[in-house]
Amino acid sequence: MMDEISTKEKEALLEIAWKTLVGMEAREDFEQQNSDSLDFIEVSVWGIEKALTAAYLLGKASAK
Repeated sequence: MMDEISTKEKEALLEIAWKTLVGMEAREDFEQQNSDSLDFIEVSVWGIEKALTAAYLLGKASAK
């Protein structure tokens, strides 16, 4: 199970998602919407790579 993250960290991850994942720009948060068209978006593998890389670098920078 994942540890809980702070609101500030969640906001940073949402910012990364908005910048790197097509389809996330219409979302205001990561909360479940109970709608398949809103909860399941098509994302390219290179978009996932960009998002994961940005999140990794954010975590690495915050650990310093």
